Amino acid sequence: MLNALVRVQQEQDNVKEKGDYSANKSASELEDSPRFLANQVIELLEKKIGSDVFVPKYTFVQQKIHQLRLDRKTKRKQELVQYPERAARRKLHKNEQKKFGKQAKKRKFAVLKGTTSGSKRANSTYS
Repeated sequence: MLNALVRVQQEQDNVKEKGDYSANKSASELEDSPRFLANQVIELLEKKIGSDVFVPKYTFVQQKIHQLRLDRKTKRKQELVQYPERAARRKLHKNEQKKFGKQAKKRKFAVLKGTTSGSKRANSTYS
């Protein structure tokens, strides 16, 4: 249970670092966020079982998650050297996903602005 809570906390930290600006969110939206709820549950657990038991277990879980992420990162770097074709495919796929994400973001803002429909406009040529 603690693994999931720590992961939610850390994922929300990563989202925040990448540009999720919570300053624009209201207090009720922040209270409903997964990170806020995870923090509440962690605080309740700490009060329930005591800090002397909770803190070492919490630290162990954090270290374990950190080590798993480092292992994945090392594996990707080794793959780059051992299997360059696979690494190139991974990189191309990642760039394609970024491209589609940017296009989706543009369409979303265009729809919100009211300048276009939700579907992608077809390229038409004018004579």
